[in-house]
Amino acid sequence: MATELGGAKALTVLSPYFGGPKAVVDLARDLGCKTVNVFVPPKVPFWFDFDTAKTLGLAAQPVTNQLFSGEKLLHAKAFDIECARGRLTIAGSANATVNGLGLGSVEVVVARVSDGAPWLGWSRAGYPKGLVGEGGQEPHHTACPCLIARLDGGGVNGRVLDVVDPEGCWNASLYAPGRFESIGTVELAVDGRFMIERRRVDAAVSSLQLVLARGEETVRGWLVMTDIIAAVRERGAIAEAMARAAGGAENPRDNDIIAGFFTKHPEAFLAGDEPIASGSNSPKADKEETSHLVPAGELGIGDALKPENDRAASGTGQSAFQKLIARFRQRITDTPRRGQGHGHESDAGDGGDDGRGESVWSNADLLAGAIGSFMRKIDESPDGRTKRENILSVLDFILYGADNVEEPEQFLKTHLPVWRNLARRAGPAQAGLDTLDRCYAVATVAPGLREPKKSAEIHKALEIWFRGALTKDHRDLLEMPPTGHREGQLAPDVRARDWKLAVTGTLAAPTSWQRNRALIAALDGEGPMPDLSAAASGEEIAALGRIGQGIRRRDTVVVRSDWKHCPSCHMKLAAVEAGRLRRGGIASCQGLKCTAIIVDIQPEET
Repeated sequence: MATELGGAKALTVLSPYFGGPKAVVDLARDLGCKTVNVFVPPKVPFWFDFDTAKTLGLAAQPVTNQLFSGEKLLHAKAFDIECARGRLTIAGSANATVNGLGLGSVEVVVARVSDGAPWLGWSRAGYPKGLVGEGGQEPHHTACPCLIARLDGGGVNGRVLDVVDPEGCWNASLYAPGRFESIGTVELAVDGRFMIERRRVDAAVSSLQLVLARGEETVRGWLVMTDIIAAVRERGAIAEAMARAAGGAENPRDNDIIAGFFTKHPEAFLAGDEPIASGSNSPKADKEETSHLVPAGELGIGDALKPENDRAASGTGQSAFQKLIARFRQRITDTPRRGQGHGHESDAGDGGDDGRGESVWSNADLLAGAIGSFMRKIDESPDGRTKRENILSVLDFILYGADNVEEPEQFLKTHLPVWRNLARRAGPAQAGLDTLDRCYAVATVAPGLREPKKSAEIHKALEIWFRGALTKDHRDLLEMPPTGHREGQLAPDVRARDWKLAVTGTLAAPTSWQRNRALIAALDGEGPMPDLSAAASGEEIAALGRIGQGIRRRDTVVVRSDWKHCPSCHMKLAAVEAGRLRRGGIASCQGLKCTAIIVDIQPEET
C-alpha cells in the first residue's frame, strides 16, 4: 500500500510494548524508510531501546504529543506512515513486537489512506533516561521501603529502595497463594541491589512475592516473571494455563486447555534432536528472521498456534513459551504425586479461573487425545536416545493425568498397556540398562503382585523386552523395589519383601523359550531333556529321543529364522505348523524330503 502511494518517507510508531527494537528496524527496512519516529510517553511499561536500534542501523527519533501526556498507561497501537502521495495509518491490536508484526500471534489491524495531512502533530522529545529492569521510569522514592525484582532465565535481579544502610545479609522467602518457601540468605550491595541464582528459585506461578527480612526490618515486593510474561505475550491463554500447571496449581480447566493444545501440537511437548524454533544453534539460524505486516487473508486463524511460528527472543533457539513447556515437562517428571482424590487448588488468586460450577476433575478424553497424539508422533520418529526419552515423557504425562481424573485406576488400566506396546517399539538402549528399561519392567511386573497366575506371561513379556534370556544384570534391575514417584505410581503401596517375592515367582515361571533352550542344551549333551508334552507332538518327542540316543541326526533340529519357512529346506510351512510354532515354539516341516523339527529359542527383534 505504501508503494502505491509513492513510497514511505517517514514512519511514526505508537506502541506500549516493543520486546527490543528489531520489529521496528525490520518494518522500516521493508518500507524503505530512513526517517523513523517512536513515541515516548511519560508513563509506559516498556520504552523503545533507541541505543540498540542505532547498533542495528536505525537512528530513530523520540517524539511526543500532548494528547498522550497524561499519567495513564499507554495502550494504543498505531503506525503513521507518511508517503509521497498521501498518508497510511494502521491501527489495531498489533504491538511493535516481532510477534505482533510477524507470524507469532494473531492480530487485527485497520489500514486507512488519507490525503497526507498531519495526523496528530508530533513534536520532538528527549531520549528516555536510564531504565530499571526491562523498562519504565526510575521508581519514585517513597517514605516506606520498596523492593523491585524480576525473574528471568539467569535468576532474580532486584533492588531495595528507601532502606537505610541496606548492605549485608538478608533472609529471603517466597510467598504465593497457599505457599511459603524460604530460599536462604541473600547479599545486598551498598545501593540495595542483589541477585539470586535461578536454581534457588523454583517458581512458575504468575503471582509471587519476594520478601527480604533482616532483624525487625522487612521489605517485600512482587516478583516480575519475565519469562512467563513473555510466554503469555507469545501464546496467551495456553501460556497462562501452562504457567499455573508448571507451578503446581492443578486446575482441571488448565489441564484441559493444555491437553487440547498438545493434541494438536504433540511436537511441542516431545523432545527433538533440533529446537523447534529458529535460533543461533538451529539450522535456520543463517536465515534472518524478519517482521512483516501480514494481510489477514494470508494467515489462517490456527497458524499462530503452530510451534514453527515461535520467535526466539534471545537467540538461544527456544522461545519463552517453549521454555515454559520444558518447565512443565520437568515438573511432571520431578514432582511427587499427591495421590488420587487429593482435590484441586483454586488458582483464582493467581489470576486464573477457579472453575467453580464445573467438574473438579480433568477431562479424561482430552488427556487421552493428547496421549494418542504423542504416541503417533513418536512412532514416526527414528529409534535412539531421543525416542526413548520421549516415551518416558509420555509415561509421565499418563501418570500426571491419572492424578487428575476421577477414575485414576481405569485411566491407568487403559493407557499403560498401550504405553508398553509403544515402548516395545523403542529399540534397545545404546549401552547398558537405562531408566526406560526400569520403568517398563516395573509396569510389567506390578500386575503379577495381584495375579500370580500371570507369572509365566509376565516372564515372557520381560524376555521379549530384553530380547532374550534374563541375565544377572536384569535380575538385579528387577529385584530393586519401586522407588520414587514415577515407580511408586506404577506399583503403588508395595512392600520391598512382597516385590522381591513377586519377581522371584515371575522368574521361576518357565517360558517356552527357556524350555526350548533347555531342549537344545539336552540335544548337545549339556543337560537333561525338559518336559515337552505341552508343546511337542508324540512323533516329535519320539524323534527328539532318538537324537538323544544317537539314532537320528542332530542337524534335523533347527532354530527358527522366521515364522513362515523351514530354515532347513526353505519351503513354506503348512499353516497348522506355522501356528504351532508361534504358540508353543515347536513345529515340524512337512516337506517331501525334509524331516526338520523347528524350535523357537528367543524373542524376535522388535
